Amino acid sequence: MVQDTSQGSMTVTQYRSFFYNLEIVQRLDEQALISVAKAGLKEEIRQGLDGNVFPTLEALFEEATEVEEILKTEKTPPNSPRKRHRNSPDHGKRALKAAKKGDPEDEGYDYVPPPNPIVRTKRIKQVTMRI
Repeated sequence: MVQDTSQGSMTVTQYRSFFYNLEIVQRLDEQALISVAKAGLKEEIRQGLDGNVFPTLEALFEEATEVEEILKTEKTPPNSPRKRHRNSPDHGKRALKAAKKGDPEDEGYDYVPPPNPIVRTKRIKQVTMRI
């Protein structure tokens, strides 16, 4: 009876556990198992493996796990937002509110910024001298 030894939708870690539980592990030597396991990996992982020769089956699975991690990071955008942001400035409450108020830098707008509480000024006494 021939068993399916392909990774399918499993992660490399799951595939490793699955593979070690196969009947063929008891019957084949390690180099044959390496060939079967490598052939069963997803094609994109197989293509990312550095060497064609692996000394042990465990070395193959370790390398395959590293390739899988690299592929995950390449597929994931660096700053994947959880919420979709709108690029148009005319959407949202803040944009509408700002549009009603106007820009404080525009001419004719009587905008006076509030005093900065952190900045303190020193008063200097004016001294007049008679000559």
